Amino acid sequence: MTSQFHQAPGFSAVQISALAAFAQEEMDNRTKHKPMSEASVPFAISILAGNGIQTVVEDPIREAGSLADPPKFLRVVVDSGGQVWNKSEHAGMPEAVKWTNKHLLAGEQEYGLKVVTGAALPKVKGNRKSAAGKGDIAIGKLVNMKHGDPFTFVNGLIELKTDRSSLKTGQNLLELFALSKTSKFGRGVALLATDCDETWETFHFSEVGVIVHRFYDHGGKAWEEFMKLIKSAEQRQLQNIHPASLAAVKENYKGEEDKDEQNLDGFDMPAHEIKKLRALDDQAMLERIADHLGALHGERPVVPLWAHAAARIPDYYA
Repeated sequence: MTSQFHQAPGFSAVQISALAAFAQEEMDNRTKHKPMSEASVPFAISILAGNGIQTVVEDPIREAGSLADPPKFLRVVVDSGGQVWNKSEHAGMPEAVKWTNKHLLAGEQEYGLKVVTGAALPKVKGNRKSAAGKGDIAIGKLVNMKHGDPFTFVNGLIELKTDRSSLKTGQNLLELFALSKTSKFGRGVALLATDCDETWETFHFSEVGVIVHRFYDHGGKAWEEFMKLIKSAEQRQLQNIHPASLAAVKENYKGEEDKDEQNLDGFDMPAHEIKKLRALDDQAMLERIADHLGALHGERPVVPLWAHAAARIPDYYA
């Protein structure tokens, strides 16, 4: 394409650069994808907003709870030769589960933990952005979590940072939303995020379209409040049932590069309708480029019929 533009008479270098910049902008406006672990807060909030969800950050909870604060998680190991090694997050996960069971879940008979680092959460989409990722530890009723898919009977997630890296709010918001799309408890799920030391945070849906983000000074209080959310998951799920609108579906699939037509992410929309939306978006982009060329050179090119949505979708008028 570039060589044809160079050979075509009447195209200056400035005009070609302007066209390239416009085309790049059009591509940038298509779906941007990031791993959840790399999602900034604005990126996560934009995805949530595209699904009709807002976030509320509450003032830190200063008081201690009825449970004692757990001891700090040891971030180093000492080998047989006496050498001290730092634990990575991955290597420290099994010990973190033991630490959580011993100091936080102690005495709990009905609920338990399950490592889910190998299971992908559903991709989340909104406002021409998407994100995918995995959780660390799932929590739910032990008798139920052994059934179904990895997240079917999960009441919540625990995001642990056992290395020196800080917690990531954008990641935690998206993990909570993703879990709500695959757990039977829907928007009754909750998430606890901690560095296993001084930082303790919870995330949950307070109502159908609101995620509440809370901070705690005491780990014992954070765990106490988190378990209240976990044990009320079914009750809160019934309060947070929210049917997806067609407008939200259209926005979520607008310009998506993911062409898995069977992955409808819980939305009741026929696959051929999704094809139409994608084809219409492609045609609209070509028309905008044609408009731009016409403004630059005084003559607007015609988008060929074979590029129209109706020509690309055999049952377009069905």
